[in-house]
Amino acid sequence: MALTTVVLSRIPLESELQKENLRLDNKNLRLDNEIKAQTSKDIKKRLKSDEDIKKEIIDEVYNLIKKDYKILWHKSNFYKKVNHQLKISKVSTVLLDNNNKPVNEEKTVERKDFHKGILISDKLPYIEDENAIIDIIAPVIKKGKYSWKGYYNGESISFEMADTQFKDSIINKEVEFKNGTAIKCVLRQNRKIDENGLIKFSKSKVYSMPFMAKSGLLGKTNC
Repeated sequence: MALTTVVLSRIPLESELQKENLRLDNKNLRLDNEIKAQTSKDIKKRLKSDEDIKKEIIDEVYNLIKKDYKILWHKSNFYKKVNHQLKISKVSTVLLDNNNKPVNEEKTVERKDFHKGILISDKLPYIEDENAIIDIIAPVIKKGKYSWKGYYNGESISFEMADTQFKDSIINKEVEFKNGTAIKCVLRQNRKIDENGLIKFSKSKVYSMPFMAKSGLLGKTNC
């Protein structure tokens, strides 16, 4: 509850999600998530009871969770809803004890600042796998912007073949697909947050000249 009051009452100078998108490129995104997870574990070890929740701990946890896309998205949805209610002039939060007595000062966000808590875009930094292995389910063997079907990391995916040289070799019948064919390539996957705050892949593209082989052989190659 203490964290909820802090999250709702602190309004950024700019959209926190857009700021994070600029700061996090694909190379340090995974590392950043690992650091968040470790920091969260360290904080939990320091909290033995409700009495241990001090202001410095709350601030530390807030600095961690304010970078969580799902929390930012739900916070944004809250301010979208109150912003549409013209009769709401401000939002105030206060932490109460078991007897409904305030234990801290009331924090207030005025209507003029509601928009600062609303995210502008649902887009997230893309993820790129430079050594992706995709088992081909359905290749595209004619011209046009058609989606390929493949099997990647245990899931079926649709993707666009963005390597024009490889596409031309298919049209010219220089490449032949057989049952069990797989490619080793650079896979870039765009992501966005849906209306429930869940991260979804919106588009996948294959870049760079793929290496083709039977899927069982790809695990042994260094190409």
